[in-house]
Amino acid sequence: MSQPLNVLIIEDSASDAALMLRHLAKAGFDVTHERVESAEALGEALGRRTWVVLLCDFTLPGFDARGALSILKATGHDIPFIVVSGSIGDETAIELMRTGAQDYLMKDNLARLAPAIERELAEVSHRRARRSAEERLRLSACVFESAEEGITLTDAKLNIVAVNPAFQEITGYDESEVIGKNPRILKSGRHDPTFYRDMWASLLACGHWSGEIWNQHKNGEAYPAWLTISAVRSEQGETTHYVGLFSDRSSILAARERVDFLS
Repeated sequence: MSQPLNVLIIEDSASDAALMLRHLAKAGFDVTHERVESAEALGEALGRRTWVVLLCDFTLPGFDARGALSILKATGHDIPFIVVSGSIGDETAIELMRTGAQDYLMKDNLARLAPAIERELAEVSHRRARRSAEERLRLSACVFESAEEGITLTDAKLNIVAVNPAFQEITGYDESEVIGKNPRILKSGRHDPTFYRDMWASLLACGHWSGEIWNQHKNGEAYPAWLTISAVRSEQGETTHYVGLFSDRSSILAARERVDFLS
């Protein structure tokens, strides 16, 4: 099956562009292309369509590959830029690579063209996946820091490795006071061993537990909390961490007791 390839060719020689296209078709690419010869046409083409790869001659009427690369970089698009030239010195090629070109090759050696494109398509896919993962991490960190619920992250041995600001506000403990410790430091003493045994039996069986629990503030005051604990598992199914989310339900309990009193 042919691999679709949407390629923009920056080349003033129609015959040279046709030769590139023949090499790509022979390599199994189903090519959709456009050929431009000027900086203005390049800018318009970049704004008109999403391109997978740019193939650029080094010297064109009125501008060169350096100018073409600058135009591409100004758009902010992450598109592989490959220089295909009839004559280019090593120093110039290195300069282009340093400023953002992914590869360069000579027109008399187009056998390298398809492998170079395949390599760069794989690289850009990896870059985009990495940026996506980094963005997810950034958003997760934002949620962690700004959540109104207290969040506790422990390792598989139940040692606390991270807490968020809401945890510190609700419990009265600073992060430095709880890192490396077991969440049992929050135990209020109001639950018997059966409560915790049933909690962990559910967590180990289902990877999840939620319910109301009495915890203890650093100052010794007990307070009701709604707690949700979830196991974090690796791709192999092994539990690597536990995440606990809880909220202080003191105001809700007080309102409930007030209603009961009035009733």
